[in-house]
Amino acid sequence: MNFILIIIIGVMLAGIINFFAYSGKKEQSLIQRYLDSLYGDNKCLLTQAVLITISILLYRSYGLSIQYASYILLSAILTAAAIVDVQKQVIPDILVIISLVIGTLMIFLNPELSLLRSVLGALLAGGILLFISVISKGSLEIGDVKLFTGAGLFLGIENGLSALLISAVLSGLAGLVLIVKSVSDRKKTMPFAPFILAGVLITILM
Repeated sequence: MNFILIIIIGVMLAGIINFFAYSGKKEQSLIQRYLDSLYGDNKCLLTQAVLITISILLYRSYGLSIQYASYILLSAILTAAAIVDVQKQVIPDILVIISLVIGTLMIFLNPELSLLRSVLGALLAGGILLFISVISKGSLEIGDVKLFTGAGLFLGIENGLSALLISAVLSGLAGLVLIVKSVSDRKKTMPFAPFILAGVLITILM
């Protein structure tokens, strides 16, 4: 029964992400647009597969707990951000606001977190990325800084720094591959949100 519930949670969250990232025809009702976001096309089905997989892996690690709830919501937010970042090279402010609001609530609901650890995780991870953004003259978008600041609230200082390090390493390796592949890729801005998602998932599932 729990396994079925975990799959349903993954499907429902994927539907919300698809509704946000792949908005349907405006003349359709909200219900029809949401149903289309569940089974619209291969992109929607891929999002479902990703969220179901994440939901199952988190359940295996944390069971049906507040920790599971916290991390599946964070994963959904980061997945939505990654999709939009790849498509439009931007992190929507609404996702940042949602991460900050839910992350703040989780400080008081999640017994694994404390106010000090969460605030330090947000400020330190966000501060490091802000420093990188400044010295790189905008190569790292400020939206990525804000997104990781929100993620830091969920993760706390230890996991936040770990996720940041893994995200940076993965992004660096991907950048090297692009440089080797084509010199013209050197000046292109690579979306960072997918690497934030990967770094966070590796951290919380390790």
